[in-house]
Amino acid sequence: LPEKLSEKFKSLYTLLYRKYYVDEIYDFIFVKPTLKGSEGLWKGVDLSTIDGLAHKSAKTVNAGGGILARIQTGLVKDYGFLFLLGTIIILGYWLWKL
Repeated sequence: LPEKLSEKFKSLYTLLYRKYYVDEIYDFIFVKPTLKGSEGLWKGVDLSTIDGLAHKSAKTVNAGGGILARIQTGLVKDYGFLFLLGTIIILGYWLWKL
């Protein structure tokens, strides 16, 4: 009997079997636009802006570390010279401002 009824009322059977197409409608209205919007934010904002900023700041810190590595020799005489040079620059700045 169920098979006969399903064949006789095919469109009603399909409508009920598909649960009034609620899942398909929900997918079309909410899920697909959300996925497309999320993908757009990921590619447009995350990859270009956030990741770009993180990579640029890492390169800047790496370059600064390379410069500071050349200054850091481990020799006390070099550190003493840099200390003296810094002191002269600061004193010269203060005296120039007076």
